[in-house]
This record gives sequence, structure tokens and C-alpha cells, in this order.
Amino acid sequence: MSIIQNKYLPYWLASAFFVIDLFIRPLLPIDETRYVAVAWEMWLRGDFLVPYLNGEPYSHKPPLFFWLMHLGWLLFGVNDWTPRLIAPAFSLLSMALMGRLAGLLWPGRPAIPQLSQFILFGFFFWAISSTLTMFDVMLSFFVLLGIYLLYAIAVRGLTWGRWLMLAMTVALGILGKGPVVLLHLLFIVLMAPLWQRDLPKRMTWVTWYGAIFGALLLGIGLALCWALPAAYYGGEDYGRAILWGQTSGRIVKSFAHQLPWWWYFKLMPLLLLPWILWPPVWRGFVNVKPLDGGIKFCLYWIVPVILVFCLISGKRVHYLLPLFPAIALLLARLIDRLSEEAEGWQKYHRVLFWLIVVFALAGLVFAGMNEIYDWLPILHALSPLWLLVLLGVAVGLARKPANSLLEATAKLSLLTAVVSLTIAGGYFQVAGERHDVSDTSRVLAGIQQQGGKILYKGKYHGEYHFAARLRQPIQPINSIAEWEASYPGTYLIIRFDRKLPEIAGKLLFRHADRGQNVAIFRHPSLS
Repeated sequence: MSIIQNKYLPYWLASAFFVIDLFIRPLLPIDETRYVAVAWEMWLRGDFLVPYLNGEPYSHKPPLFFWLMHLGWLLFGVNDWTPRLIAPAFSLLSMALMGRLAGLLWPGRPAIPQLSQFILFGFFFWAISSTLTMFDVMLSFFVLLGIYLLYAIAVRGLTWGRWLMLAMTVALGILGKGPVVLLHLLFIVLMAPLWQRDLPKRMTWVTWYGAIFGALLLGIGLALCWALPAAYYGGEDYGRAILWGQTSGRIVKSFAHQLPWWWYFKLMPLLLLPWILWPPVWRGFVNVKPLDGGIKFCLYWIVPVILVFCLISGKRVHYLLPLFPAIALLLARLIDRLSEEAEGWQKYHRVLFWLIVVFALAGLVFAGMNEIYDWLPILHALSPLWLLVLLGVAVGLARKPANSLLEATAKLSLLTAVVSLTIAGGYFQVAGERHDVSDTSRVLAGIQQQGGKILYKGKYHGEYHFAARLRQPIQPINSIAEWEASYPGTYLIIRFDRKLPEIAGKLLFRHADRGQNVAIFRHPSLS
């Protein structure tokens, strides 16, 4: 059996990518460090009902992601690697579940499940998002599970097991990232007569809508089992935020058009890389007609949600991530059409491989010239090994033709993983210290261990709390003058661009931090 036909190959490829990324970079500020800080503070407090950040209830996200971090710490002790494995784990689960859904959508097309798995992981957007300690890949899994259950009920029939699992999926989705999970499921529910003409025996459309909306309501009720007690114990402002403010605020402002309605369409070509540049995908689009039921189902899943997101002014690129399993399924079906053509895809499928070869060679030439002419001194720290590995992999994949579309898809998925690791590895080798809070955190940990009080000029996002294992809040203040006049015996963290501000205190530490610098001062009263 060819290695490409091994059903576990997509998982091994993705797992290797995740593990290597784990060693390439640290937890990144502001988002990753903030979320781990929330979990750390809940862990310290022994309060697993209300999330806290820097001593205040944290209402921006529900608790499931933090609970999963706590589970990892319970099993393996407090560390920074188990929180970073949550998103990769949900990514792998999503790949497995998407394969199951592909089998239901196209039972006569046995190559589509594995094709879709390679395509999903091959998206730069999905692969990179799967390495981030954030909520969106987890949400994507619960959306996909809900979609799978809805389709299974419509095709195979309603059972108590599927009904209860759908309710639990809705509840976990809400506890994972809020009510947005309902938006992803609602249109598939409402438009069911368009994608499923004939329901199973003993089911009518009255039964369908009654049962499905009952499951959605039960899921909401289960999520409220956390939200209502949390609202009570978290205080009035926190309760208002989690029960109403976070969602209603976005809806009320949804037509303010802070970003234009077409913003997502402008980004789509980038988000669909590399598959949008791959000739077999375009050949599949040429042969798209007639649309089968599975293709229609994917379109009903994708299009209404994108249109709703276009109307909401608070646009973020990661909001689209739960749609990428549907896009991967759609592309897998289009590519699978070409398997019926003996020569239709072979002529051009290696174009991207040779483009990457050219890119790697150009990078090596530029690096060599930079050593001579010193155009960008910062790149002297970059090891050419990253580009040499990329060049070797790209040449190896480009020279040998693929024996099947599945093999060609797997090869491109592998190449995009290597490209992602090359870019990430090279970048963090050059600028990794700017995104690493460990040095600053060690200084802050020493201050708190000696009983010192720490203040922060501006808005503090919790970026040092977990790395320093801080047990006391850091107090934000508005100005340096306020610190000098009103907070004797304390320490101050400031951020600045290039020139260090004049401060009447002793500079203890200075470090490049993202696009700026961070410094820690001791109050003059301690000198």
C-alpha cells in the first residue's frame, strides 16, 4: 500500500507540523499570553466559575478554553505547553470529523475524505490558526460537529442520541466562544428543504424544525447553567456583559460599517492560499456543473454566513475560520472530478512547486548579497538552513510527478507546511526575542517575590502574569508623573518607541518588545 493511501497520513503530517511549531516560538503577546493569564488567575483563585484577568472579572470570553487548560495542568502540572496543545488537538479532531462528513455527503467518492483533510490542513490560514492558543479552532470543531449531526439527522433519521449530542454541541460551542455558534448552524437548519428534499421515514418538516429548535434551546439552557451563576457571582457589570453586552454591542454597532462590507472578499484570495493558485482547483471549477447535493450543502453552509459577517462592522479575519472545513470539502469535490480525466490535471499541477523553488533560491541569493552589502543588518542572524530545507523539499516534490490527484494534493499540503515552518522559523530566529516575554517576566517575578508592588503605565493586557507566575495584580496608571508623585516604594513598567523617557527612578531592565521597547523602573524613594 502506498504511503499516500495511509488514512492516518494527514494526521501525522499535521501533528509533526504542530510539534515543530511548539519548539519554534513562545506564547505570543497579546492574545495568547492574555488567555493563559486568565486561566492562571482562575487556577490561583480556585475559582472556575468566573474568569479573572489582573484581579478583575474577564467578560470577553466564556470559560471552556480556560477549563481545558486547567485539565492539562491538573494532569501534568502547571506548564506552558499543555495550553498550546488545545488548538492543535481540535484541529486534528476537525480533520477526522470532516472526513466522516465527506463520507456522508459523497458516499460514492472514496477519495474525497482524505482529499478534504489534506486541503484543510494545507490552507496557510488553517494551519497557522491551529498553532495559536486561541478560541477559533475549538469553535470550528463544534460548528463542524453541529453541521455533521444536522446532516446525519436529515439523512439517517432522528434518534435520542443524535438529538442530545446536538444539544451538547450547542452548549459547548456557546461555552467555547459564545452564541456565534448558533449563527453558523441556523442557516443550515432553516434551509434544510433546499438541500434535503426527502426526509427519512417517520420524519416531517414539522418534526425537523420542532426537534432541531428544541435541541438548540436545550443547548442554550445548558450553557445558561454556567452563565447565570457566573453572572451572579461576577457582579452586575460582569453579568450584564456576558448575558447581553458582548453580543448586543456587536449587533447594535453592526451597521456602523467601521470596515466596508466587502472587506472579507478582499482578504479571501490570501486566506485561500495556496489552493487558489493551484491549477487543478481551477480545472475543477471549469467542470463544476451540474451541482450535486453535497456541493449545494456546502454552499448553503458558506454563503449565508459570509453575507451576515459582511453586514457586521466588527470584522476579524478569524471569524471566517469555522467555514474552512466547508471550503475544504467543496474544493475536494471539485478536485475529485478531475480523477475522471486521465491527463487533465497532470500538466500543470507542479507549477507551485517550482515557484517555491524559485522563491527559496531568490531568498538564498538575497541572504548572500545581504552579507556583502549589509542592506538589512537584522538578517545577519538568519540561518540559511531554513531556506536550504525549503529548497530541498520543494525540488524533491517538484521533480517527481504525482501518480494520482490524492498524491498531488498531499504533496502540496506538505510543501505549504514546510513553507509555513520556514517563514515562522526564520522570523522567530531573527525577531523572536521581541515576542518573548520570559526575560521581562523573570524580573517581575523577582520583584513580587521580594514583596514589591508593580504598576503599569497604560492598559495592561496580562502579558506577564502567567510567564512570571504573578500572584498579585499589576495596577494600571495613566502617567509617569502620577507614579512619581503618588506611588512611593513601587516599580513601574512602561512601553516606549525609541527614546527612553526621562524618569526620576532607577532603570532596572530594558527589552525590545514587539514594535516598541519595555522598561522597568524602581521608584526614586527606593534608591
